[in-house]
Amino acid sequence: MKTRTLSLFAPLLLLPIVFPQRRVKKAEPKDFESVYASVGKAWKEGRIADCLKGIRQLNSIATARLKEKVLAVLPPAPEGFKVRPQRKLGGANNPFLAGMAMGLGSQIEQTYFSKDGRSIKLTVVVNSPLVRMLKMFLNNPSMAGAKGELIEYEGAKGMLSKEGRRGQKLQILMDDTVIECRYSGNAEKPATGDAVLSFLNQEALNKIMGVLKK
Repeated sequence: MKTRTLSLFAPLLLLPIVFPQRRVKKAEPKDFESVYASVGKAWKEGRIADCLKGIRQLNSIATARLKEKVLAVLPPAPEGFKVRPQRKLGGANNPFLAGMAMGLGSQIEQTYFSKDGRSIKLTVVVNSPLVRMLKMFLNNPSMAGAKGELIEYEGAKGMLSKEGRRGQKLQILMDDTVIECRYSGNAEKPATGDAVLSFLNQEALNKIMGVLKK
């Protein structure tokens, strides 16, 4: 009898278990003050792992805020160009953003593009690991070779160089921040040094410096 009963229920045991679907609520963004308080509490209680986790969150929140402020003052698109929309990476709750900021510096990018294939990529990196290397080039321009040209700004120095057949690259060093502009042209309109310097002029640099030095 038991054998027959089990044989009747055996097919039911092979059926897949179906779980009801549900919407997963997004985590509420954490504010700087509450995370800062939790870091202090974790430190006092000796929870070092939680303390480090909180520090990464603080770094991520600060990086997201810095990105908003810098993007707001970057140069407008030149004639014939448009600003490429920013990709959303999760903002202050993104652990990847926090890791990037702690390992490679806080990086803010904006890309401009035209219908004829030209592009401008503007990158601002705070606490950049490239600072030391760029300082060597700026203090000894001969290291940049024949393609390099030293550019002086008020409060900053830069290096302008050719990039490929139709491109130009401008790297500016300001304290612990590196600002890089890559201007890619096309066959009819190759990028020129004057175009790059006109795009990232003293006025544009002052606006960026104003945000970073607050």
